[in-house]
Amino acid sequence: MKQNGYESDKNRIVMVTQIDESPSSTELLGSKDGAGLWDRSPSAVRWSVDGKMLLVQADEHGNEILFKLDLLIAPDDASKSLPQPLTGSGAVSDVQTLQNGSNELFVSGSNLVDSSIYSIINPSNPAKTKLVSSSSRNGLSFGLSDDQVLDLWFKGSGDYKVHALVVRPSNFSPENKYPLAYLIHGGPQSAWTRSWSTRWNPAIFAEQGYIVVLPNPTGSTGYGQAFVDDIQGEWGGLPYEDLVQGLDFIRDNLSYVDASRAVALGASYGGYMMNWFQGHSLSKRFKALVCHDGVFSMANQISSDEQYFPNHDLGGPYWKAKETWEKWNPARYTGNWSTPMLVIHSERDYRLPISEGLAMFNVLQERGVDSRFLTFSDENHWVLGQENSLVWHTVVLNWINKHAGLPPYRDETLPIDETSTREESEESK
Repeated sequence: MKQNGYESDKNRIVMVTQIDESPSSTELLGSKDGAGLWDRSPSAVRWSVDGKMLLVQADEHGNEILFKLDLLIAPDDASKSLPQPLTGSGAVSDVQTLQNGSNELFVSGSNLVDSSIYSIINPSNPAKTKLVSSSSRNGLSFGLSDDQVLDLWFKGSGDYKVHALVVRPSNFSPENKYPLAYLIHGGPQSAWTRSWSTRWNPAIFAEQGYIVVLPNPTGSTGYGQAFVDDIQGEWGGLPYEDLVQGLDFIRDNLSYVDASRAVALGASYGGYMMNWFQGHSLSKRFKALVCHDGVFSMANQISSDEQYFPNHDLGGPYWKAKETWEKWNPARYTGNWSTPMLVIHSERDYRLPISEGLAMFNVLQERGVDSRFLTFSDENHWVLGQENSLVWHTVVLNWINKHAGLPPYRDETLPIDETSTREESEESK
């Protein structure tokens, strides 16, 4: 990274030599203009066994790809000197070199239907990858298949295309109509990828009967550094307009989506976007929203354990860039909040303290908007405990299913504690 205080600046590969005497360094894939020859941001780098190449992991159009960077190719041969992909669709989580005298690699990864895939790849012939193990037999054990997942590209708010992943139910039929689940990722400099997770797993929503769309709007990674940087000073601007464009595209081009039964969900920056939706016209196009650990008041981000996000993206600390902070402040538009919303906020969240969630819920209650509040006393910015995860999914799925016209996921068996008691009392008002 070159820019101090910018957590999402482009990662660069630098080779340091002569450490003991006169240290010197060379940026691989560097360029005279400083942008670099390769417009991707490496997340991990390691040597091959023979030391002739580097193995590089980076996001690429909704995939987490393993690349090889051949160090022996002349740098003026641009077509071959750039990193070459060794994997395609899916997400590589780790790579280890095999100690058998060859350059073969043992690679672990996943995709949106398979939780764990192990394979052996020969960098000189990656097309002949050997599958060692698929824990779910390529999703079959879960009743899932690759056919459920599609790529979608639509025009953004400017002269660029926006990418989204689509996950359909396993019993999908193009003759039927399905409600939409529009999932907005956090970050904001992050991306939905073809990776498996026990949190925000699109297949869980798809198997309830939704068409799940995972858009990667302005600010997302894997589409070039300029696309990442363009969210600066635009938190509720370009990304929001991209999401409006995406919803229009879905309505006009996916005939099997019932856009009148849409719900939207998001966490962290995605939760910020739920609150931004609430204050703007897009919220009227959703039956319900789910905000998990989102931003309510931009000024309150001063209480966050991570100051570099707002300070960089909004042009400086609050007292130096107050106009920008307030421009994108969801709390300014609470007079427009009217869409039913489930608010989830945990007590050990120091990224966005629980007061943010309480403020959202209070606004919704005072405005008479159908709303619920769910909290976990022992969770932070993520819900990681197994039993807590079951509660989270039960409440979330029951909430969106109720508003989208789908059957309940299952009967709720929340523990009788202060959280559930307060929730029941609020609902009885």
